[in-house]
Amino acid sequence: MDTGGAVRGLPRGPDGGARERRTAQSVINASLNDVSCPSATSCMAVGWFLGQIPGTSGFQDFPLAEQWNGSTWTVLPAPAPRHPGGGELLSSVSCSGNTSCMAVGETQVEVPPGVTNLHPFAESWNGTKWQVVPTPKLANTGASLSGVSCTSGTGCMAVGSEGTLRNPTLFTLAEQWNGSAWRW
Repeated sequence: MDTGGAVRGLPRGPDGGARERRTAQSVINASLNDVSCPSATSCMAVGWFLGQIPGTSGFQDFPLAEQWNGSTWTVLPAPAPRHPGGGELLSSVSCSGNTSCMAVGETQVEVPPGVTNLHPFAESWNGTKWQVVPTPKLANTGASLSGVSCTSGTGCMAVGSEGTLRNPTLFTLAEQWNGSAWRW
């Protein structure tokens, strides 16, 4: 079969030639869930990875962030509180510029006996580092954020769901970022 000079399996670029495959850095037991690109040479991808809690024999999910500079992906440090048996997962990211991103997801806290309770989780990128952004206390005990969209560093809307522990009924959730705090 004639592949037109393209390497098999590589997608074709706009000019019809084969594009080079670019892969994110290898992180074991991990997933990237969303990506936002304010320009062709600046993208941020977020997700989670399963890792060992430093200084312990316990494991938890940790937030994962990777940055694209136009030619390579780099794994960035993303802070995470300790939650043995649980952890933090990032589901969505929105970047309004190269130095302004907001990522949202959930904190998983194991509540004995073997039940996981969810709380909204958010982190912001200032161009240099990721930092945890506190989310408001909600009326119900279980909640997560699954999507975020930002028009600027001071204007984001995040959506998700909330409900009560051990109850399958969920309610819609929307939170707004004003540059200094989340409001619902």
